[in-house]
Amino acid sequence: MKPILHIWPQPIEFKGETVKVSARLALGDVSHELWYELPSSYESSLPANSDHFLVATVLMAMRHSSKIQIHGSVSASLLRNMEEYQAAWSRWIDLLQPVPIAADSEEDEADNHTEASTIATFTGGVDSSYTVYRHAKKLVGRRSQPLKSGLFVHGFDIPLNHASAYDSAFKRAEVMLNSVGVDAIPMATNFREIMDPYLRWTTSFGSALGSCLLLLQNKFNTGLIASSYCYQTLSFPYGSNSITDPMMGNNKLSIIYDGAEERRIGKARLIAEWPEAMKYLRVCWQGVKKDVNCCECE
Repeated sequence: MKPILHIWPQPIEFKGETVKVSARLALGDVSHELWYELPSSYESSLPANSDHFLVATVLMAMRHSSKIQIHGSVSASLLRNMEEYQAAWSRWIDLLQPVPIAADSEEDEADNHTEASTIATFTGGVDSSYTVYRHAKKLVGRRSQPLKSGLFVHGFDIPLNHASAYDSAFKRAEVMLNSVGVDAIPMATNFREIMDPYLRWTTSFGSALGSCLLLLQNKFNTGLIASSYCYQTLSFPYGSNSITDPMMGNNKLSIIYDGAEERRIGKARLIAEWPEAMKYLRVCWQGVKKDVNCCECE
């Protein structure tokens, strides 16, 4: 009999000027709380469904060969996508096996946004800066997206216990984004703290980004994840990639793996035109200081 990963969504909590979205994860005798926090002004952007929790946990469930039982609603379109998502990852990594997914209810809502609106995940590095700049400046022809916001997440490359470094890095990122007419949205999550014992970050970070984007599906209908590799050098398995990133979307929010036609040198060539990027670009994730570049490695 397969073990079951139970996902119990919790009521949202308000803490000062932030809102907390969480779920209790229970697998056998092990229990975790998975949470996300963002400004309370985005409460209306939060979905009633649990799509974000499903995308966040599917690889962990595959690692344990455990059925997923979500005690809430999930988009039927996402459930279909997750079957293909699992098919791909199970071929790339033998330890990840496809698992059944059940939810208390399924919904299949059409895109009901009144106008097109796009959000991009943003770190202030070369890849995400290239994505933001080329869409903000409408340099991608018919593919140019109406980019409104950049999502800067605390708990990924900047650990949760480095709060001052995140605050500093966010302010720099906000200057960069605002300079091209894009809002900056802060978010924090303990996703990585929970997943690290089970999955390598290079395997799980794509699902981390996808889950954060789905948390804002009521406000945006497209999410951009900056490409890590170009089409000439695609690498599998890798947490974020051109094949499975789009499978994390649903009928309300499509996800695009963006910028894969260009190598990093080409990306750097374009963002060299962006003065604020030249001043605040942050490419260092291994240095002691998480908000600035150590200038020691390549």
